[in-house]
Amino acid sequence: MTAGNNMFDDCAVTKSPRTLSTPQHRISDPRLWSISTHLQLFVSIGTESGSWTNAWDINECETGAHNCESNEICENTIGSFKCVTKCSPGYKLIDGKCEDVDECSSKDLHKCDVRAECINTVGGYECECEEGFDGDGKNCQPKSSCRKNSAICDRHASCNIFLDICDCKTGYTGDGITCHDVNECDAKDKPCPGEGRCLNLDGGYVCCKDGQDDATCIK
Repeated sequence: MTAGNNMFDDCAVTKSPRTLSTPQHRISDPRLWSISTHLQLFVSIGTESGSWTNAWDINECETGAHNCESNEICENTIGSFKCVTKCSPGYKLIDGKCEDVDECSSKDLHKCDVRAECINTVGGYECECEEGFDGDGKNCQPKSSCRKNSAICDRHASCNIFLDICDCKTGYTGDGITCHDVNECDAKDKPCPGEGRCLNLDGGYVCCKDGQDDATCIK
């Protein structure tokens, strides 16, 4: 059989293209070119003339021609496929086994409110609001208003009686229930003019002259 200027061996290669993975095989079945283009993977196939042509790899994962179990993911490979163990949410694959993930070990792994406790469970986690707060654990609000109980506000915050919320004071940031110091010295617009050195303080900052140590600068 011929195709263009190339002579092909009419030997017994009649299986699917997945068997044609080395230059030693010869193309003999014109059906190799009838597979849908979205399954294309270029595989070098030798010809009698010494030139090269293209065959197609069948994606068994798309066609369903694989034997992966329900807890496995099918991954296509050139000329074949492989089954990879799939772990359910809350688990990760370690040495071929699905192990529980401790979401509470890092704040990046859970969505608990800062005023809630993260409790790890098998395959997941739970959030419980701290004493004095109500909610689903991912959003915790004070049980009482600050108008009635100003003690719920952080010591660096005050109660806005009109909105009934706690506001952090200048130099601090947060939700009012919890406030953190703002490091003004890390701001993009440096607060100290000229070559003065910025020294961050709790709730503020000072500009120090060159050569001054921290204690002298604060005085």
